[in-house]
Amino acid sequence: MKTEIATSDFSSEDIKNNHEIFLKRGTLYKEQGVDQEELRKSVARLVQPDSSSVLEIGTGRGYLTSMLAGSFSRIVTVDMESSDLRTARLNAVYYNRLDNIEFLTADACSMDFHDRSFDAVVSSFTFHHFDLPFKALREMARVAGRQLIISDFNEKGFEAVAKVHRMEGRTHERKPADFSIVGVYLKEFNFDVTVIEQEWQTIYSAKRK
Repeated sequence: MKTEIATSDFSSEDIKNNHEIFLKRGTLYKEQGVDQEELRKSVARLVQPDSSSVLEIGTGRGYLTSMLAGSFSRIVTVDMESSDLRTARLNAVYYNRLDNIEFLTADACSMDFHDRSFDAVVSSFTFHHFDLPFKALREMARVAGRQLIISDFNEKGFEAVAKVHRMEGRTHERKPADFSIVGVYLKEFNFDVTVIEQEWQTIYSAKRK
């Protein structure tokens, strides 16, 4: 597992331009009726407030990462790809939250953490990108001390995401995986699971028994 050392030597122009891209993208989603910021808040609000350490699986551009870092003292965030890492750091710098985030490039299916290393494990809109989603989920369950929260788009959400990507001249990756059985799967690891169905996403909020 490779540690990516977070540095703050970004120009003010870099930080400003990156945030403008974030706002522009958010506007595209809002035109489809999707408030991405609120979707992330729905996930972040479920993390128990007394959690001292939070592991995020799937950094992406780091939007949820920075949001979590505003509420919790230690955030470790893991992603297989480092292509969006600069963007994630820029977001953290913009919100002045870089110091309590540790960025790691690692395989979520095989993490070098002890069992129950983190109070909470969070993963948002990443499940459909995994080649082996249930192997990754098993690892999340292993390292979660008290709580595991995982969300992904429902069909309506995926349609909106695909449309925004087409508007940007891109395609959205979606690998085949049955997100509907995640709750049943987590129960096998001794979690109580609450399923939260929203307009654009499904959230599984699991607490260890």
